[in-house]
Amino acid sequence: MPRNQRKVEALVIYSSSDGEDDNDEPQKAVVPIKKLPLPSLSTTVFTPAHVDNPALHQGRIRSSPHVDGQFAVHIYVSLVLKELEASLRDLVLEIIEETRQRVPTFHTFWSCNVSEDERKDSSDVRHLPQPELHVSLSRPIFVRAHQRGDMKRCVRDVAREHKPFLASFVSVSDYSNDERTRGFLGIDVGAGYHELQSLLADLHPVLENTRQQAYYDEPRFHASVGWVLLDSAKDYTNMSDSCSSGSLEATRSATEFPTIPCFPRDLVDNLNERFAAKLAVCRFEVADICMKIGEKVSHWGLGSC
Repeated sequence: MPRNQRKVEALVIYSSSDGEDDNDEPQKAVVPIKKLPLPSLSTTVFTPAHVDNPALHQGRIRSSPHVDGQFAVHIYVSLVLKELEASLRDLVLEIIEETRQRVPTFHTFWSCNVSEDERKDSSDVRHLPQPELHVSLSRPIFVRAHQRGDMKRCVRDVAREHKPFLASFVSVSDYSNDERTRGFLGIDVGAGYHELQSLLADLHPVLENTRQQAYYDEPRFHASVGWVLLDSAKDYTNMSDSCSSGSLEATRSATEFPTIPCFPRDLVDNLNERFAAKLAVCRFEVADICMKIGEKVSHWGLGSC
């Protein structure tokens, strides 16, 4: 037998006998490794989804959903009631009082933080907080956190290029938001319209650069003095008849907040008959621009360095 063949046979025999010896050894039980529980995640990793509750805001519905890291922005001219001439301030308060007599569901903006019992107990709105009226220079817009600084600088630069001016109101009108969920009673700007339009033109590139929707093509500058909830979900086939009636019966929505189809048509006409001429002779100064981002308000004086 050749030497190489003997080596292979010996190798095979050795391997076979070695395998038999292994089979004779007792098998060891395999103990599974116990996995440790995963640590719990911090509550800061996941935040619950934001849920709007109209009941906390007098039935008002957010027109745009809440987005984390996004801030609501409003650019406007502020008119602080206590700083206005007494004659103009009294006219505004008289308009509000007369409207509340015809439309009990009418809310002023400064009564939003006042309880319903306090509002009912106050027969005179002069006893309620009176912060300010706003003449809007933008729609409600939204920016991301990193855009806030640039927008502030741009609006500040626009304010520097304009000088303070006098303005006045000329009439009373009713408005609604784009979603027709709220109606507003406003006093329209007469004198000062062209100056506001010039401000608006210079603000347009600011909004365009941040891809925001510009203000209306044919703006009606006004200061809203109050609002109502509208029957936005209802059929408006007969709305003209109900709005022209002498008084409106408020209905209640599913959330138990009273709503109306619209302001009575004769209400606006009567307010203009009583107050339009008086409003026109009461001047006020527009001396700065305001911008609210989230809850923070910034002011820039017109023509300031």
